[in-house]
Amino acid sequence: MRPFTADENIFFLTGNVWKQKNTSPKSSMDNGLRQVRNLMITSNVHTFIENSTIRLEAESLNSMRDVGKKEIIDELNIIKNKYNITQKRFSVDDTRLKKLQKISNERSVEERVGTYRSQYIQTCINKLNQSIDYTKLQQEECIQDMKIYEHILERSKKSAIFLEIKANSLKGKIRKMNLEFEGEKKAKLKVIESKSCSQRIYKMLHEVVANETKDKQNVVEKISRDFDMRDILKMRREERKKRYAEISENAANEDKDKKEAYLKEGVYMYRMWANFLLSKFANDRQKYSNIEMAFQKIHAATGEYNVNELVHKFLTREQTFKELKYTIDLSRTSIEQLYKRNGEIESVIHAVEIYDKESRTQDIFTLREKHLMSFKELEAEKLKLKSLVTIREHINEWNKRLLKIFYVDYKRHYTTKKMFELLAVVIKNKLKGHRENASNDNL
Repeated sequence: MRPFTADENIFFLTGNVWKQKNTSPKSSMDNGLRQVRNLMITSNVHTFIENSTIRLEAESLNSMRDVGKKEIIDELNIIKNKYNITQKRFSVDDTRLKKLQKISNERSVEERVGTYRSQYIQTCINKLNQSIDYTKLQQEECIQDMKIYEHILERSKKSAIFLEIKANSLKGKIRKMNLEFEGEKKAKLKVIESKSCSQRIYKMLHEVVANETKDKQNVVEKISRDFDMRDILKMRREERKKRYAEISENAANEDKDKKEAYLKEGVYMYRMWANFLLSKFANDRQKYSNIEMAFQKIHAATGEYNVNELVHKFLTREQTFKELKYTIDLSRTSIEQLYKRNGEIESVIHAVEIYDKESRTQDIFTLREKHLMSFKELEAEKLKLKSLVTIREHINEWNKRLLKIFYVDYKRHYTTKKMFELLAVVIKNKLKGHRENASNDNL
């Protein structure tokens, strides 16, 4: 129940007193304060208010008989209405207080239950954390098992490819053995043919060895010439540097600014050309490294080769090899011509030193430009030669791998032409064997 405020108590208790004409304001205030104190002390508020209102009505009727009865009755009705309103408020507040008490009891019960549930939830969380740790361990073990399984699977795939190749070779051997057992005459003829082929191959190998030795001697002589030419060029370069230093010292007094600008331009040109050559060399190296990677990937992925395609490739490769050899010879001849041209230019530079100073500087500029152009051409031809040599090495390695696949014995000093010839013979024999097997299967 909501308690009365001080203003409401004074209004109820002293509402009729201040309107009395005969009573003094001081006595009315004292009576009102006394009644408020009694209201605060008493435990039963409703009975106190009813008694006070009845007493006030009696006192007001006795004290104000002279005043009109109408006014007193109206005031009493107003007081009764206010009392009824306050009583309704008290009843509403009582019901509200009961609801709040019920809610507080429910909340206390929920708090007790909540503490028990929180403990239960905490235990569940601990169990779940333990189960998560256990599942993580199991997951790590499963990942390790999967890695081991993948490794075993890769090894098994490789072994399966190798076994398929071996099985195919064994099948071919079995068919050959069956054919040999069926007809001894055919076997004798094959032996005779193989002997004749071996004799031919021996003769061809002997010729190839002789040709290879000659080629190697020629290559060694050319390389020695190249080294000698390089030493000569180094000596000439040093002499040229000395001459340039002397020329620069002599020409510095006459035309110092022009000389410095020209030298700077020359240095920048040399640097730019060197950077260009380095970048070009790196790009060519990357291009031709991809060829070797492609051969390795093809061999690892397939393990077998189509015979007809191989024949076509060998024929085209032989043609490309001839073209490459021709380009190598052309590049070598061009290099020799450039060396001769450089020697002529250097002799011209020697002759120019005798001329007057004014004509000498102009001729030196023109000769230097020509020398730079010839040097650029020489470097380009060298790069072409290197690229062609690398291509030739890749082709030789590819031929060696194919000969190993077909179980053909070869020597290191064999030329690419000889390797192509051996591969062609092997492929022809394979084709004959396949055709004979196909004809036998049809029969």
